Amino acid sequence: MWTLASAQDFVSIHQHRAWEAGWNLCMGGGVVNNGKSDNDFDLVAIPKDVTSTNYALLTIFLLHWDWQVTYDLPCAHVYRLRADDGRIIELHAMKCGQNTKVILTKQG
Repeated sequence: MWTLASAQDFVSIHQHRAWEAGWNLCMGGGVVNNGKSDNDFDLVAIPKDVTSTNYALLTIFLLHWDWQVTYDLPCAHVYRLRADDGRIIELHAMKCGQNTKVILTKQG
C-alpha cells in the first residue's frame, strides 16, 4: 500500500536526481486524493524546459526496477514500475513541445 507519507518520502529521495536530469517530480492519483492507495502511486514527471525531449529521467527509474510500458498518450509516456518492495509506481513522463499548451487556472 502507498500512503501519502510513503509517496512523499519516495519523491524526496528521487527528486534531486530527477532535477539534475531536467525533470520535476509530482504526486497524483489516489494517494493524493485519498491519502493512500492499495493499487499504485501515480508519479508525474514534468520537464523543466518545455521544449525538452530529454527522457534521461526514465533511464534513472527504468534501470532500477522491473517495468513495462502500459500506454503511450499524446501528452505522456506511461510506465508501470515495480519498486523493490513490490509496490507499483505508475510513472507519467509528460511530453512537452512547442505545440503543447499548458493551461493553469488560479483557484479562489
